[in-house]
Amino acid sequence: MLQQTQVDTVVDYFNNFIINFPTLPELANASEDEVLASWAGLGYYSRARNLHKSAKIILSEYRGVVPNRYSELMALPGIGESTAGAILSLAYNQSRPILDLSVCLASPIARNVQFPETAKQTSITIRRPFLKKTQKKLGLKDRLHF
Repeated sequence: MLQQTQVDTVVDYFNNFIINFPTLPELANASEDEVLASWAGLGYYSRARNLHKSAKIILSEYRGVVPNRYSELMALPGIGESTAGAILSLAYNQSRPILDLSVCLASPIARNVQFPETAKQTSITIRRPFLKKTQKKLGLKDRLHF
């Protein structure tokens, strides 16, 4: 919900969505119309459809447990590299990148990021002093992985 949307805008939508679909099985078993009605007003309806499709797949193929393998997550509708990395890093404590290049470009920390010379390169390097300072400030120690 937060992609290209401000937090203040999303809070009420998120709370309503969680009230309507508090568990993965409830989301998976809902009709597409019910899911879209809970999403109404946010735009980007393909995200709601993909979330619904992924919930159905997770329920039927993974017994309701979100996969913990990158390849399986990437096969789910609407899951890209950044989202797969976030799920694996935050839910399964795996060393996976969360931020993608578009997030860094739009971020106020962009001045602390060194971008590759060509678009074909897929990695970015955050300067070590900035990374260490951020880790200490957020209390993350070695939890940020890039």
